[in-house]
Amino acid sequence: MAEGKDRVLERLIPLMESRNWQTVEAELSELCFAKLAPHERESWSYLRGISAYRQGNPSEALFRFYAAACQHPNNGEIAFSFGQQLITSGLDVSGFQIWKRIRFPDVPASFVMAQARYAYLCDRQQVGIGYLTPVWKHVLSHGISDPTFLVTRGLPMFETLWSALGALHEEMKALDTFRAMTIEAAKHLKDLDGDMYLAFLDAVEGRGLEHYAEILLSHRKDGYAYGQKDLQLAVLRSQRAPNLDAALALLQGVDLCFPPKGEPMRPEYDFPWLDDVRNLAIASAMRRFGETDIEKHYQDAFLNVQKLLMEPEHAFDFRLVEYQSTLKDFVTSSWKRPDGITDKRWMDYVSISARE
Repeated sequence: MAEGKDRVLERLIPLMESRNWQTVEAELSELCFAKLAPHERESWSYLRGISAYRQGNPSEALFRFYAAACQHPNNGEIAFSFGQQLITSGLDVSGFQIWKRIRFPDVPASFVMAQARYAYLCDRQQVGIGYLTPVWKHVLSHGISDPTFLVTRGLPMFETLWSALGALHEEMKALDTFRAMTIEAAKHLKDLDGDMYLAFLDAVEGRGLEHYAEILLSHRKDGYAYGQKDLQLAVLRSQRAPNLDAALALLQGVDLCFPPKGEPMRPEYDFPWLDDVRNLAIASAMRRFGETDIEKHYQDAFLNVQKLLMEPEHAFDFRLVEYQSTLKDFVTSSWKRPDGITDKRWMDYVSISARE
């Protein structure tokens, strides 16, 4: 968006934060588009698409984002949302084609992480790696992996970016390439504990698990929750368990400390989504030992919460990439094309965008 006061955002952000989307729609209708400044028109066009989507009307959202993209072809936020709406409307060919024209640093790294997630879901692993590679190179150029340093500059934490790339490389059966990337990163990032990342890769590939556990133990500090790493180790160990009872004892034996309802996250609390990880890991164990009826119970518990599955970085962290890949159809099969709409409907826009 252009710099300067934005009356559209000033007027509508409080309503958006309260999720009062019907009122947002009414306010948008009252604004006179012709009297808005150019950057305010971009906000107005973008929020109309968001409003339709939030009100449960994906077909209308698709047409609104299309109109917005035609009116504001250089707006990365609109192009991202239009591509995303196309993909989740079963029009992934057009959606990914549109996304070819938005790349980091022209769009924020948070957008790029989302693009990679959709590429992962649609089995376009090389495309996902292509989205993340400029961010990876940019992080390495700073020479430091400190989370605060990166996040305050609008970048993902190194561990998050590394794991997202790891998931995509694992699905491509290219962990050797990813290991070489990790070694190279350790040379560039002076504060990176490269041994820990390489030890985890060893554990993922079925060797050196206890060495990795020893490294994790050495990193512990008082006053912090470690349920995430405890569960990670439990999942890794459960995948080597000789029987289902042993696997379940490991997975169900991890105590997680969640924040009380209404309280914010603090370092001593575990993330609530770790319960979903546990459900997915139990489902995986059930399949491994042939308990498919019980597997479905845990699958459903997971899918009812994680509508887009776990982010690829979490799947990689818990060595659940292979199992989660078997659930992708549950997500993508729900992305239905609106009646009468095909990829051809958007090809004029796509072809123009690709040339720009």
